[in-house]
Amino acid sequence: MAASSLKNLTMPILAECLGTTVSALYAVQLDLIEQGVMPATPGRGPGSGVADSAANSILLLVTFLAKRSAREIVQIEDAARQAVKYQKVAS
Repeated sequence: MAASSLKNLTMPILAECLGTTVSALYAVQLDLIEQGVMPATPGRGPGSGVADSAANSILLLVTFLAKRSAREIVQIEDAARQAVKYQKVAS
């Protein structure tokens, strides 16, 4: 996929904040594409795949969280807080 794809730019950050993997998020992305909810440009290389946009990032995040239990949401929240603390310390 292109360097400006959702998978390459946003998913690693989301995965770290959510305490999950890029593979898990990518599986959600593939479901969204298959359902026709998330637009994707077919092919390989630059210009193909899902564009890294705020709308696509939010759609991925909301869908990922909607598939989780309340207990998992609390764990994700804790992981996100730790990631934010880490980012502040690293700055």
